[in-house]
Order: sequence, then structure tokens, then C-alpha cells
Amino acid sequence: MAARRQEAQKPRYKDTLNKSLKQLQINPATWEDLAQDRPACIRSVKTGAAIYEDNRIAAAKAKRAARKSTAPRTNIVDAQALPTCPRCQRISRARNGLVGHLRTQCTNYLTIPTSKSNSADPPSDSPPSLLASIKLLPPS
Repeated sequence: MAARRQEAQKPRYKDTLNKSLKQLQINPATWEDLAQDRPACIRSVKTGAAIYEDNRIAAAKAKRAARKSTAPRTNIVDAQALPTCPRCQRISRARNGLVGHLRTQCTNYLTIPTSKSNSADPPSDSPPSLLASIKLLPPS
């Protein structure tokens, strides 16, 4: 049993002919009349092909220039404030990158100032918990 083709439907000859004629700037309704005068037809095809190639090359150059330009790209991420580590002020591109940084990499802990008051809870010099640091982050 033969398998069905997975590609798109094959275009009809008439459709490809009309597409080619439009690319060569020849009217598809009157191309048969133009074909009767062979020198005029050849001249028309050559000029149409030259114009089409010039336009194609210019479009490709413009597309490449836009791709290679050094102008800063506007992005949705740039509009939002990037998440910053509250401990070491490191800027992350994504919130989950900052969470991983806080969990594993950041050892520059904030120190909580100790006071000389006599309270029931002794002053803690331990770093703030990871959960408390994550709660300080703005939602993204």
C-alpha cells in the first residue's frame, strides 16, 4: 500500500504560469497575443526578468541590512525592569534565573544590624531565607 504524500498540494500549471507572468510584469489576460509577436515577447520577457531580479536583489539586501544592523532592538523584555538580586545587585534576564542564582551562587549575604536591646529573640546574623528573598522580587 502506497503512503500518501505529506507535502502541500502541487500547484496547477495554469497557476504557476500566471504567477510567472505576473513576476515578469506581463498581463496574464493578453499574454497569448504578445506571444504571437516573437521579438516583442522576447524583449518583454527580458525586461521583466531584469526588473524582477533587481527587485529581488534589492529586497534581499534590505533584509540582510536589517538583520545585520547594530541598532538596538526593541523587545518586550526591555520595557520591563529586569529582576535584580537584592544581595549582590546582579541583574538577571529572567526571574527563574534569579531564583537559581539566589539558591546556589549568591554568597554576598545582607547583614542584619544587631541592636543592644534585651529582647526574647536573640539577634540573628544568619542570611535572609531564600523564600523571603524571592517574595521581595516583583512579579514578572
